[in-house]
Amino acid sequence: MLGEKIAEYRTNANMTQQSLADALGVSKNTIFSWEKGIRKPDIDMLQKIASYFATTVDNLLGNIEPPIPNDDEIKFALFGVDPANITDAQFEEVKRFAQFVREQKMKQSGK
Repeated sequence: MLGEKIAEYRTNANMTQQSLADALGVSKNTIFSWEKGIRKPDIDMLQKIASYFATTVDNLLGNIEPPIPNDDEIKFALFGVDPANITDAQFEEVKRFAQFVREQKMKQSGK
């Protein structure tokens, strides 16, 4: 997966393995080894690659953040009905209750 991501970023930037190697200060064989999954870059090099391609290490590793649900999706998950049938007051009450539960849990854990 990592090797595929590096190759994807490199080809999207219209770069050869040699030009990427030159930019990162490694050999062409190193780039080849990464892209084929034979070897993996260390964390410092991962950060350098991510910085070079203006992305994150998480993105290179395939760790994609889950999307944040919107209010309608949350209302449906909480109430199981058409979100249009939930009043703003009902939704606010549920959010206040959730905040209360979080605060109680933090008090219990001593944080």
